[in-house]
Amino acid sequence: MRVDANGEGQANYWPNSFGAPGPDPGVSEPAMALDGAADRYPFKFTNDDFFRPGISIARS
Repeated sequence: MRVDANGEGQANYWPNSFGAPGPDPGVSEPAMALDGAADRYPFKFTNDDFFRPGISIARS
């Protein structure tokens, strides 16, 4: 349990304009062993699950 100020009043986001700490580029996650392809895949946006509430009731 913390009983100090816990960084109260400091910015808890980065980038910030207060000189608060930022990310350390020397620290990164270790590489992961993968069996499959790790790639970017196109996002297929289908607009079939968005509707105004009540519209399905009004059409019944």
